[in-house]
Formats: sequence, C-alpha cells, structure tokens
Amino acid sequence: MARIVFICEMEEGHLLPTFGLAHSLKRRGHEVHYLSILDNEELITEQGFRFHYLLENLYPKGFRQLFKNNYLLPENEQVITPGYIVSHYVQSLINGAYDAFINEIKADLFIVSYYMPFDILFLYYKYGIRSVIFSTTIHKADKTIFSDCLYYVTEMNIEEKFSLLNLLAEKNIHPANLEEVAEPLNGFTQLVLCPGEFEIGEPVTQPNMHYVESSIRAGTGVRDIFSTYRIPASKKILYASMGSQALRHKDAADLFFNKILRIMDQPALEEVHLILNVNAEYDQKKLVIIPGNVTILEWAPQIDILQVASAAIIHGGLGSVKECIYFGVPMIVFPQGHDQPANARRIVYHQLGFADDINTVTENELQSYILSVLKDDGIQRGIQAMKKVFRQKEEDETGASIIESVLERQERKFSLLSP
Repeated sequence: MARIVFICEMEEGHLLPTFGLAHSLKRRGHEVHYLSILDNEELITEQGFRFHYLLENLYPKGFRQLFKNNYLLPENEQVITPGYIVSHYVQSLINGAYDAFINEIKADLFIVSYYMPFDILFLYYKYGIRSVIFSTTIHKADKTIFSDCLYYVTEMNIEEKFSLLNLLAEKNIHPANLEEVAEPLNGFTQLVLCPGEFEIGEPVTQPNMHYVESSIRAGTGVRDIFSTYRIPASKKILYASMGSQALRHKDAADLFFNKILRIMDQPALEEVHLILNVNAEYDQKKLVIIPGNVTILEWAPQIDILQVASAAIIHGGLGSVKECIYFGVPMIVFPQGHDQPANARRIVYHQLGFADDINTVTENELQSYILSVLKDDGIQRGIQAMKKVFRQKEEDETGASIIESVLERQERKFSLLSP
C-alpha cells in the first residue's frame, strides 16, 4: 500500500475536515502522515495519524494563538500580517524547507491544501511532485488554484520573483510570463470535500475537479454530553459557536454571544439548554448574562455535541455546516465573510435552516428562529434528506477511490519509464 502525506496550514478549519478522508485511506491499508505546524500536532495525533512539523523557526509552538491575538490590535499595529508571512514563507520554500522531509519520508503521494498554492507549485518544480489538491470550501467559478497562485506570484517582491525564476532556470525551465509558471496547476487533481448536492443547482466544475464526500472527522470520545455537562435529559440541546477564528470577527463575536445569551432565560426556551463555545482566547467578561440553562465552553467537542443536538447557531463555515448536516442538525446561520454568505444561501435554499444578519436581527426574531427550527416540518424534512445524501457519500468513499486511481496512474507511468 501507499505512503500518503497530507500537508495542511495552521488554520484548524482547513485541517479538521481532512480527517474523514484520511481515515478512509487508512482503512484501505495506506500509511497516512501529516505535515503541518507544531500547533496542529495534538489535533492530528489524537486522530491516530503520524505527525511531522514544518518550519519550526517561522511557526514555533504557540504561533497560532499569537496570530489570532493579532486580530485584536488595530490594523496599523498588527505585526503578523499576511505579507510578513508570505515573504518569509516563500523564501523558506525556495531555500529547501521540504528537502529533509521528502528525502526521509519518500511518500508515494502528497495531498495539499488549496490554500497552500506556493507549496503545490514548489513541490512540482523543485521535486517533480504532482500533488492532489484538497479544498475545504466551495469556490466561485472564477476562483481556481491557478488564479490564486498567479495572484500571489504576481504580488511577490522582486527578490522573491528572481529567486523563483532562478529555481526554474536550474531545472532548464524558462517561462515567457508568470501565467506559464502557474499553468501546470490546472492539470492537478482537485477534491472538493463536500457533496455537490449541497450546491444550488448544478455544481460548478472545472477540469480535474471532483466533489467528493464531506470527510467527517471522528469524535473525541465525550460519550455522554448530558451527564458530562450536567444537562437534564429532558432538555433539547442548542449548540452555538463562531468557529475557530472568533477573534477575527471582533465586535460581531460580542453581538453573537450576547444576543443568544439574553434570550435563553425566556420562558419559551425553558426546555432548551444552550452549549456556547466561545474559545479559550475570548474574554468572557464581555458576556452580559449567563442564564442557568447555559453551559459556556472554552473548547467544545463539537462532533460529540452535534450527535445529540437539536439545533445549532453557527457562522456558516463549511466545516461546521457539513458536520451539522451529517448529524441531521438544522441550523441558524449568521455569516461573517469568506465563503459563509454563500453557504448561508445554500442552507436556506435546501431548507436546512434559517440565515440572518447578527448586526440587525432582534432578540425576538432570534428566539422565533430557534423555536421554528426545532419544529418546522419543512426544515426537518430538508435536513433529513440532505443528511441521507451526506451519509451515503461518506460510505461511498469517492475521494479515497480517486486518490487510489491517481496512485495507479503514477505506478503505470513509472513502470513504463522503467527499463
């Protein structure tokens, strides 16, 4: 069987959705490794995969928290800017950041995050590696790995561009323009970790792009949520979270948390218990009220909670949306940015829940959404129908089968080249 390496950046929301696919490959007998920053080690090893760290000098232990805290500063005071990260990271790749790992592991296949276009490009040009690309979001038709990589290459400073062109010259590659540099990415296999049925109408496709299973991770072993958090068994659990990047949303996080908390002591919701995930970095002194039917968590075992939850209030990141669908949990979505507004539209279209603006929604409207999502027949039918689709796709393991077909093509090519 093959030795397969997933390469993921620091964002938890782009790492956690890979675990279901990785488990599928492991069940099929493949040896699965992860290469990422040190802060992701525990998340990876608790799932049973082998971990290797990348660029410890740039991303020491605790860097992710520093990056999140950076969002609390005014923009003109932020130190860890995207430009800072890109310039140092690109130069590290050019200087051979992957050399030791590739020589040691000798992987048969690399599966790399869509959000690491530099890595995909350098693996190809420096080591001759054609990666499989995984995407944890659904992109617009005009947004591709080629267009994103071309943008970043264009934005590189002149020294970095010369370093890149020198690398290509060493391989006897002399592109006429930057488009030619990024063009090979169009031919790489790309897996969108979400069933195409979640799209509105026909899913947007590109050459070599495949919508596959949702890749749901395993739970963390908190088996009895009711007893663990001392919730009466008669209560319906409402789960609420803004995801792993709550600080990025700043004042919106305060509105999100406090509007939910203020309605939880209303008589209409006395049979509902809220589990609110605020994340460890959030200042809980900003919470104006904590009713008795509320549990506040700095870290939530989301998978375990969703298995018993009756509804969820989320910001609409695709990872949490997929997990809600997989466990049949209807949603109330308050999108903030990125792909979240598009996901909110998909949720409403498929009758999986409701969507609104956290800045303008009233407490009465929010309470009405909660009561409706628990009882609305159309919502319940919609979520159960989509749950059935997601469960079947997970059983089919289409992503794992596509990866194995890529491995087979590589093996045939190697055998033809062998004497």
